[in-house]
Amino acid sequence: MGFDLNSSACANNAALNHEPLLSGRYKIENSDFMQVEITEKVDIVISSMVLEHLSDQTLDRYFEKCKVVLNSSGLIISLVPSSEKHWGIEDDIAGHLRRFSFESFEKIAAKHSLKLVHSAGLTYPLSNWLLPLSNYLVRRAESSKLKLTQQQRTISSGNRSVFLKARFPSFFRYLINRVTLAPFIWLQAATIRNPNALVIYNELSVH
Repeated sequence: MGFDLNSSACANNAALNHEPLLSGRYKIENSDFMQVEITEKVDIVISSMVLEHLSDQTLDRYFEKCKVVLNSSGLIISLVPSSEKHWGIEDDIAGHLRRFSFESFEKIAAKHSLKLVHSAGLTYPLSNWLLPLSNYLVRRAESSKLKLTQQQRTISSGNRSVFLKARFPSFFRYLINRVTLAPFIWLQAATIRNPNALVIYNELSVH
């Protein structure tokens, strides 16, 4: 099951996952995961760029709900923005309340009696080098969103289309691909615990 508060993002999700939807292997809900009753135990709960939008109280409720819906060997996988010192325009327009660190998940694991299985910093150092350009593109394309409420910014962040950041001309496939990015993938692998990484991938297990 996939959850999103943004109906347009749900439509995009449906287009990308047409076959699993038709076969009944996947279901999309335009609703709040925290408000939906899930009675069937699951293997994995994944959140991608979601937890930074949650208040302290809701964040605690999220991990407790994960523990309820997961089976005994279940995993909680989270992708979150990280490195507080790199807070910028994108955090503001997307309605973020926080950025995380490796220590953040150590504290979450201890607080909720979870086991920290794996943490890795992603996109370092390439994203850091490109951050000034990213901030410029986001500011130029989306600064009007600063007039929205925090909740409105959160919902709109589920479906963004900033040119040269989330949307590229077709010929960019020759510039951005596994071959051209291979050196940066190796650098990322060599620096997975760098505290300046702008994204953290994290796995917590119930037992």
